[in-house]
Order: sequence, then C-alpha cells, then structure tokens
Amino acid sequence: MKGFKTVAIVLLIALLLLTAGTAAYCTSVTRQRDEYKIALENGYEQSFQDLDYALGNIELNLSKLQVVSAPAEQANYLGKVVRYAEMAETSVALFAGERGAFSGLEKFFNQTADYSETAIRTLSSGGRLSAEEKGCLATMRRNCSLIRGKLQNVDRSDGASVYVDLADINSELSLTFVELEDATIEYPSLIYDGPFSDSLVDRDPEGLAGKQMTETEAQSRVDETFGAGVWQYGGQANGRIPSYFFTDIQNGENVLQVSQKGCMVMQMNTVYSVGEIRLGEEQCAAMGEEYLSALGYENMRSVWVSMYNGVAYVNYCYVSDQGVVYYPDMIKLKIAADDGRVVGMECLNYIYNHRDRTLDIPETDRQMTLDETLDVTLEGAPRYALIPLNTREVLCLEVCMRIDDEMYFVYYDADGNEVNVLKVVDTERGKLLQ
Repeated sequence: MKGFKTVAIVLLIALLLLTAGTAAYCTSVTRQRDEYKIALENGYEQSFQDLDYALGNIELNLSKLQVVSAPAEQANYLGKVVRYAEMAETSVALFAGERGAFSGLEKFFNQTADYSETAIRTLSSGGRLSAEEKGCLATMRRNCSLIRGKLQNVDRSDGASVYVDLADINSELSLTFVELEDATIEYPSLIYDGPFSDSLVDRDPEGLAGKQMTETEAQSRVDETFGAGVWQYGGQANGRIPSYFFTDIQNGENVLQVSQKGCMVMQMNTVYSVGEIRLGEEQCAAMGEEYLSALGYENMRSVWVSMYNGVAYVNYCYVSDQGVVYYPDMIKLKIAADDGRVVGMECLNYIYNHRDRTLDIPETDRQMTLDETLDVTLEGAPRYALIPLNTREVLCLEVCMRIDDEMYFVYYDADGNEVNVLKVVDTERGKLLQ
C-alpha cells in the first residue's frame, strides 16, 4: 500500500508539472499569436497611411497641371505622379503579399504611372499635351479624389476590416471603374494583360451560375474544389458582386475570393517565390488550360502569354467550336515557371461576360488581301475574334503584323473596315499596348 501511495504521489506531481507546462506553452503560443496579430495590424495601418499620403500627392500634382503650360513644368509634375503612383501600388501590394490580390487598385496605380510616363516622353521629345491627354489626366485626378473619399469610410479597427473594405474598393475598380470614371480615359495596358483584358461592361454579371450560397456551403464547395484543410473562411464583401473571402490556413497572406452566387472564383492570390525556371511559356500555358478544365471552365484557350520575373502571365479566352476567340470571356492566370503551380487567378471578365451568343460567322476563308501600300509582315494566320468596342461586341478578323521591329494587332469588321489598332510599345517599366 505504501508503494502504491508513493506511485500515486509521483504521478500526481508529474500531472501537475505537465499541466503547468502545457498552460505555459499555450500562454506562450497565445502571446506570440497576439504579438503577430498586433504587428500585422500595425503593418496594415502603416500601409494604409502610406496609401492615403500617396493618393493625396497624386491628386495634388495632377491638379497643378491645370494651371501650368510650360512643358518642363508639366514633365516635373508628371514625374511626381509616377513616383507617388508607384508608392501607392506598393502600399496596396503589402496587404496581400506579391501583386495580384487587389488587382483593380494595383492596376489603377500602375496605369496611372504608365500614362504619366507616356506623357513625359511626349513632352521630352518636344511635343505638347493634346486636349484629349489633358482630359485623361483630369479624369485620373477625379478618380484619385473619389478613391480617397472611399478610403475615409474604411473600418480601421483591425487589419482584417481594412482588408475587406479595401477589397470592396478593389472590386469596384476591377469592374472597369464603373463608379470612378466616365469611360472617356484610355490607359496604356501592360502587355501581360494582352489585348482586350479590360473588356468588362456596365451590366449585371451574366456568367454567374448556381444558387446563392451561405458561408458554410461556400466553405464546402471550396474544400471540394481545392481540397479540405487548405482555405478557411475569412469574411465577406458587398461590391458589385457579393463575395466571400477565404485565407490560406498555412499562410494567411494567401487570399481566395469567390462569388456568393455559385461560388465562382473571382480572384486568387498567393505569396510565392520562384526557384529555378524549368518551364517555358507554352508549357505553362498548357498546364493552365488543364487547371481551368479541372475547375469546370471548358473550351478555354491561351491567347496571350508573357513571362515576367519567373512567372507566366497567361490570358485564356473561351473559343467556340467555329474557332472564334471571345475576348470578353477571359480568365487570367499567373503560373510559376519553376513547377507550374498557379499562384494567381482573376475571372471577373468571364463572370461578367460569358453567355450563349449567336454569331453570323462568314463562310469565306480567313485570309485577306492587305493594302499593297502597307509594308508589313503577317505574324501567324488571321483569326476571327469577338472584341468589345465601346458598349457593344463586334465580330472581327484579328491580324497580327510587324513592321521592322514594331508589332501591331489590327482588327477588321465584316465590311473590311479597321475598327481597332493596338501597338506594342517598349518602355522602361515593361511593354505596353497602346
């Protein structure tokens, strides 16, 4: 009996020690988690302040352009716009790691810088800003002012609230700035966006399919699609398309946004690093097609690929059985060129535009006779493409042609009229389509 009591006492002491150790460990983990949360929220707050500061300076320097006429002074203020636009883009990117999670906001600042740099080149070469260019710059200023106004309503009580509120602003910007511009401005678009990557129109989303889902139902659908234990519910946003946000269980900076109706992926962004590049553009594009097919997006074909910092930016469009490329129905993927994993996805164009259409496809051969006065070389075979033109869609023949080292995309309607021309332009910040 004495031996039994001794063993019992020893076990009791061991249990007390284990309990105390466990409590200390849990307290330590909780404290570390709280410290991480505080640091994260402080980082959000600093990024938010930097964003507001940059927006204010963009607006200020654009406003000064209204009262100066000397090219040197105009170039000076435009240079400041470029600098603060880059600062704003960086601030937004810090909310979700590498670029892409807030593609609308980032793209707005990116293109503001690009447009300003284009204007600077015009002035530096002895040219003058046209009335149209001045009008575009004035529209950019109004956009900045409206964005700043929306930022005043952002809930800054914690980082997650800031994230969700910025997502609402981003959602609006991603939908062709429906509330933030009058559609008269034409920004140069980055070449990795490809032709007609901004083909959204001001209408209800026609590609949404399925029923309205609760948070629980959306979580189950996400688990079915991406695997259980990968994404966890993180909140909702009430933009033009009501949506749910999910964060990566292993890395909270990775974000997935899905529509509440049908649980369709709107955007996905992950923080990533790329190792040794082993895959080329064609390989990445092919892997992306398989990825989309597995998600239920059929007949999606790559129409544009560009490699940037070890990542393939690939645009996929719906292609009909007749071989017509539907540019409005576009999905964009970012694919790491080391192992082919998808590190970013954006489906807003597809969600807004995809629907059944009846097209009058010409039965003639897809060849055409170019004006003999044009000294050009065709790049590949012409193809039929449905393109957005102002507020309508037009069936065109897309012809890629080269003059010396310059490349153009020319679009001809059914009557043979040129309805759009895009030129590939090299700049210090990359290639643009203008």
